Amino acid sequence: MPYPHTGETIAEEIQNILNEWNLVNKVFTITTDNGNMVKSARLIPGLTTILCTAHTLQLVVRKGLLPAEVLIARAKWLMLFLTSPKQTEKLIEIQKNMNRIVSEVNSLLILF
Repeated sequence: MPYPHTGETIAEEIQNILNEWNLVNKVFTITTDNGNMVKSARLIPGLTTILCTAHTLQLVVRKGLLPAEVLIARAKWLMLFLTSPKQTEKLIEIQKNMNRIVSEVNSLLILF
């Protein structure tokens, strides 16, 4: 595909392919993304454009996930932080201390 990839150059290339393969007046629709392909398809006489549903859905989902990106990044950082060997040792030590404290409190409660 020659540069630049404008709607006009894409339309010209599609028209050349249709001519080369003897598909003129045999192809009536073209499925496109939402970019320059839409414009190029509109420039070819006799073609109807159908937007790719999967591509449109991908764009919608990606845009919908944008607000969650910060939350996902923070959760990933926290997970990596807590699973590092150094932090794992600290968490185990904290759990041991908490178990010791709970045992001491339970012992005191039994006395009363």
